[in-house]
Amino acid sequence: MTLRALLAALALATVLGACESVIGAHFDAEDVDCKHAQPPPRPNLVNGGEETADIVAAITKVEFGDTPRSDGVPGYRLFGFDLDGVCSNLGEPPSCRGYDWANPDLTDGKDGIDNSAGAMIAAQKQFFARQDPYASEKITHEIQAGDTAPIGIVRVRGWNLQNDDDKVTVDWYVPVKYGAPARLDGSDAWPVRRSSLKLGAQTTGIFTDSRFHDDAAYVSNYRLVAHLPLQTPLLIKDVDFVTQGITLVMTLTPYDGGPHIVDGTFGGFVKLRDVFHVTPQVTTNLFTKICNDNKIIYPLVRTYFCRFADSLADGRHDPDAPCDAITMGGFFEPTPVKLGPEADDPPSDPCPPETDPTNDTCFTPGQPPPE
Repeated sequence: MTLRALLAALALATVLGACESVIGAHFDAEDVDCKHAQPPPRPNLVNGGEETADIVAAITKVEFGDTPRSDGVPGYRLFGFDLDGVCSNLGEPPSCRGYDWANPDLTDGKDGIDNSAGAMIAAQKQFFARQDPYASEKITHEIQAGDTAPIGIVRVRGWNLQNDDDKVTVDWYVPVKYGAPARLDGSDAWPVRRSSLKLGAQTTGIFTDSRFHDDAAYVSNYRLVAHLPLQTPLLIKDVDFVTQGITLVMTLTPYDGGPHIVDGTFGGFVKLRDVFHVTPQVTTNLFTKICNDNKIIYPLVRTYFCRFADSLADGRHDPDAPCDAITMGGFFEPTPVKLGPEADDPPSDPCPPETDPTNDTCFTPGQPPPE
């Protein structure tokens, strides 16, 4: 599709959206048994065993929940965690106030799962003339082809290879794209950004640390739980979504060829400000770089972001406070890799200061969303 045709399609979507009756957020609490989807608790164990395992894996297959399910339940309602401790519109009021003009739906997924980003990814085609570069299936294919970086590389150290362990170390590295089809057989030496390494660390050597690190992770019934710190980035199609921290739960096994990660689930908050900040990178992957001086497409992009704001970045429950973050969640399957060479951050192409959307907000009503 040419840019001219894309603009025409977006203009049509704008007209149709303007004619739609904006029904506002769904605030009627539905009486549903909601169990609050949370990681398993820390095991009742002290000094669970000697340090044994050293596992490094790249997240090469990811599912944000945008893939339609045969039973009609959107996948994004099943992948993630209850991040705010509230089952919004499932017997409890939402944890914040959405922006009525953007026609939000603050209803949580199963057992309070918060994954508005999955819903946002599922809505790409609706908003952007059937463009869906952020579809899980496409991103997975591009990662494995070496055309885009994994969303992260995980390293697990100190696991005792038992079903429970009270102290495990988890590092999260920010990779760069491989540049060639990955072999996915454990031999790929995936490059990592130098900026993601702890000061003084090197990728050669057994005790390499990342800046994004949890040395108090634990294993409960072969499920590893880690809480990565503020500003841990989630890399989606080479766009850095800076989080307020990431919760990871990964299934481990000592069998089938040695200790490895079988699969995992992640969840976290991303401030709206940090989403607006990456507008030029997000839109470059959609069609072309957009700054806030683009009067045709930027209003639709702004509506897209504002519609899916569903939480407060600090995890508070305050139904009267305007939402200032988007929740993210997903399921993944990793592939064993080696830590490759250090690499520079990819070059960025930000908007000029006078057209930078970073400081935009959702307080002022904007373009209604398309049907």
